[in-house]
This record gives sequence, structure tokens and C-alpha cells, in this order.
Amino acid sequence: MQNKRGFTLIEVLVAFTIMAMSIGLLLEVFTRSTSSVIRSQAYTQAAIIAQSQLARVGNEIVIEDGQETGKTASGFDWTVDIHPFETDFVSNYQTWTIQVKVDRDDIHYLIKTLRINKK
Repeated sequence: MQNKRGFTLIEVLVAFTIMAMSIGLLLEVFTRSTSSVIRSQAYTQAAIIAQSQLARVGNEIVIEDGQETGKTASGFDWTVDIHPFETDFVSNYQTWTIQVKVDRDDIHYLIKTLRINKK
């Protein structure tokens, strides 16, 4: 009998199939994680824009009933809504509802808060 060394064709094909499936799975994991990072960065940017617009209220944006809108260079649309909040809690102060919305494609971010000013 002759002592054969090496792999049969079937063994080589099975090994290549397993390796190809493993590489495909790894590529899918990397692709999903990359898209998750990009989406997370977009939400972080939307949060920063919303906080910036909220900080403008009372300084650059006058606190009065109304709405102000705009668009950033990165393509986010933002809206600041300011409306009176009716309360009998404190008579010499006015309470305002402030809502900041930031949108781009499928990214939506919303901040709501109350602001109290002297009448």
C-alpha cells in the first residue's frame, strides 16, 4: 500500500466554503458596526445642534410666542417653538414652553423644556 499525503478535493472545497462563510459573516458585522457608528455620530450632532438652539433662546432668540426655523451646513433642519405655559403657580412670572426639533432624513431629535421669566 502506498502512503498518501495531502487533502482530497472534497476536503479542500469544504475548507474553502467554511472560510468564505466566515469572511462573509465578518464583513457583515463590520458593515453593521460602521453604519451604527455613523448613525450614532448623526444623533450626537443633532443633540449638539438642539442644545445650541436652546442656548440661543433668551439671548439671540427673543422669548415670545412664535417659531423660528433654520438649516445647518450639515443638512439638519431645526425648529424652535416658543409658547406660553398657563399656570397659576407664580403670578409675577411668565412660564414658557420651549421645544427644539432637529431633523435630517431618518434622524429626529427633540428637546422640550420650560423657561420662567419675569412679567
